[in-house]
Amino acid sequence: MVVDEEDEPTEGVPIEQYRAWLDEDSNLDPSPLPDLDSESCFPAREEEEEEEERWLDALEKGELDDNGELKKEVDESLLTARQKALLHKQQSQPLLELPMGYKTKEMTEEMLVKREERARKRRLQAAKKAEENKNQTIERLTKTNKAKVKTLRERRAKQAPCPVVHYCNAADRITVSFPAGMALPLLPAPAPAVPPPALCGVSGCSNHKRYSCSRTGLPLCSLACYKKNLRLQEAAA
Repeated sequence: MVVDEEDEPTEGVPIEQYRAWLDEDSNLDPSPLPDLDSESCFPAREEEEEEEERWLDALEKGELDDNGELKKEVDESLLTARQKALLHKQQSQPLLELPMGYKTKEMTEEMLVKREERARKRRLQAAKKAEENKNQTIERLTKTNKAKVKTLRERRAKQAPCPVVHYCNAADRITVSFPAGMALPLLPAPAPAVPPPALCGVSGCSNHKRYSCSRTGLPLCSLACYKKNLRLQEAAA
């Protein structure tokens, strides 16, 4: 019990007893504080240091992922069969060691000549092969065309000739020919007479008709006859 000396004693407690309590409180040892270390005071800092050490170890061993982060353990129970297969394939795939320190082979003049000769032969063979393919293609197409022409000729030769009606419309004549022994379906008739040409309808004019009057329908030959016809119609009216 801790009581301040300036506080007054509570009612009902003798002054001697109150002073005895004060003496007992002054003789008590202070309560010791628990020992605190850096780990208990700063747990987050300790975790960061451990994380950094693990990252450095993974960097030295080459176990970081593509993003430069620590590889996280994957729960295979949450993966599909395809994802599991890809994961095991990546884990079991060995690293290939690249060849280092190979010396380039020095080429002598004789080796260069042989290489050029081989290259020339390859070019000649390639050109020869291309020419052969071209000739084969032409021959195949030619044979195909010949076979088609021959087939058409044979087909036409096998067809029996049948009577046909031949119609000819040329610049100098128009004819229709029928096969021998076939009766002409049209009856022969004389050619109709050509009607005489119409003359101008205005009295005193013997010219050929060129057009008709739009008002009276009279055949006319010129503008003068047209006007004359109108004057005659107005005078008659």
